[in-house]
Amino acid sequence: MENTVYPRARLRRESFFSLDGEWNFAYTKESYAPPFFDETIVVPFPPESRISGIGRGHGTDTYMFYKKCFSLPKGFVGEEGEVLLHFGAVDQYADVWLNGKILGSHEGSLFPYLLLLPSQAVEQPRNHQWWQRKQVNGDILWE
Repeated sequence: MENTVYPRARLRRESFFSLDGEWNFAYTKESYAPPFFDETIVVPFPPESRISGIGRGHGTDTYMFYKKCFSLPKGFVGEEGEVLLHFGAVDQYADVWLNGKILGSHEGSLFPYLLLLPSQAVEQPRNHQWWQRKQVNGDILWE
């Protein structure tokens, strides 16, 4: 998928790279990642929406796992050597991993948050990002 979506086009920076698009996806009642991801979801849409490709609820106390492999474009990392990973919002709880190491956690569903990617991660030719979302309330169906 070409990286053409930019959230604030009038304030565009060259150092923007979107991870929106297709991700591997799995529902589970367990708090650990499943051995395989049996579905595909379109991020940034919630799994309850049809446009996400899932289009169904998931019950209470459910864990949702998202996984994507990506490579940053050559020259993406600037002189400071830092890369910020921005989440617009994640409903309720989220833990984020990169290449098997946890980057951070977040609680709350209405606010964006940022995580700093370690410099050794952004230098790798291929990165594997996982994030886990826990839904503790009942189903919310988005139309």
